[in-house]
Amino acid sequence: GNDRDDRRRDEPREEIKFEPVELDWEKGCVVSLAGLSTTTCDREAIRDAVSDILGVTTDVKTSGLYVDYNRGASSGNLRLKEPKPEAMKELVAKLNDGTVKIANEKVGEAAFLEGEAEEKYWK
Repeated sequence: GNDRDDRRRDEPREEIKFEPVELDWEKGCVVSLAGLSTTTCDREAIRDAVSDILGVTTDVKTSGLYVDYNRGASSGNLRLKEPKPEAMKELVAKLNDGTVKIANEKVGEAAFLEGEAEEKYWK
């Protein structure tokens, strides 16, 4: 029974060594925003606009929603801790048709990142 003991002792070390760091993200968590107002848009405005549909609170610490945006920029991203693809697709549709505005302005384009676009975001 020596083989079994050796293997058990080695396992944790192997796992740590081979754990791929770059895969530490969930699929279906990112929405990209473009055509944002460079004068009135800010993180709070984005958060206020999207939190309801995403079903999260506007509390930065507990919502699990990260707004990747710098004031004065025309584009940004929303990132959720947990994937909510249905809610995100609904949000994207409403942002694109103007039902949901950010800082009282319709965004130029919202997109639910999938596949390659999403991988690029994380790299």
